[in-house]
Amino acid sequence: MAEWVSRNMRPFNIVNDKGFKNVLTTFMDIIVKRNCAIDINALLPTDRTLSNYVNSISDELVKEFGPKIIGFIGKYGGSMAVDFGKRLRDYLSICVYFIDDDWLVY
Repeated sequence: MAEWVSRNMRPFNIVNDKGFKNVLTTFMDIIVKRNCAIDINALLPTDRTLSNYVNSISDELVKEFGPKIIGFIGKYGGSMAVDFGKRLRDYLSICVYFIDDDWLVY
């Protein structure tokens, strides 16, 4: 879920959306053929939990790749594109491009 939210720029509070829950409930009804009752709210994380998880993952990625990126950009150069918006949902997207010692582009 966190990967889907991050990659597709969905808001964390999508897990609170009634339509989203209705779609999931419909799929669950089809899958379990109504043999057991499952409350969709018990399965979905809260928006705060999802936000914390994405922040935790991004912290791990920064620790893992940050020094490499800084080193390669300092050595060979690179580029970065920042995109943000506040129209309907706040979001921030950062794309970093660089090459390594083997001239592979990331």
